[in-house]
Amino acid sequence: MPKKDKAPFRTCKDKAIMLGCWLYRKGIPFRIVACSYKPKDEIHHCILQLQDGEFIDATYPEDDFLSKRPYYNITPLTDWIKEEENED
Repeated sequence: MPKKDKAPFRTCKDKAIMLGCWLYRKGIPFRIVACSYKPKDEIHHCILQLQDGEFIDATYPEDDFLSKRPYYNITPLTDWIKEEENED
């Protein structure tokens, strides 16, 4: 039986999209990027990057929000995503 604090049925991509939806609704610009944890590793993980350069990894509960884990081989997968202002 899986531990209560783990969600093995969700991938990093799923969790990045869910957190991205929350950021979008809050009006916080972000983009989805792919990365690796070691300089020589292939890209294998999906995280969010805020416009101020901070990274958010929504996958691991033991990481602090806006953790300072090093990321390498960062490759943007999307343009900056932000809520469009209505001109009504």
